[in-house]
Amino acid sequence: MSRRDPALSKKLAVTDTVSCSDAELIVSILCDEFIDNLDDEWEPTEYGKAISDLLQRVNAEKLDGM
Repeated sequence: MSRRDPALSKKLAVTDTVSCSDAELIVSILCDEFIDNLDDEWEPTEYGKAISDLLQRVNAEKLDGM
């Protein structure tokens, strides 16, 4: 997060809650990070799998909050 959006990273470091717009930005950043970590056969690398797991957790939280 700190590499892709330093301001958001700093904000997340000091709060336990995020706004809907921040949550959408987090999902967008995680999606970009996931896509950037696919191998030559379009399969996720180990890091890509970790990002995918995190993205699933973030999306589950978003759905629970609706």
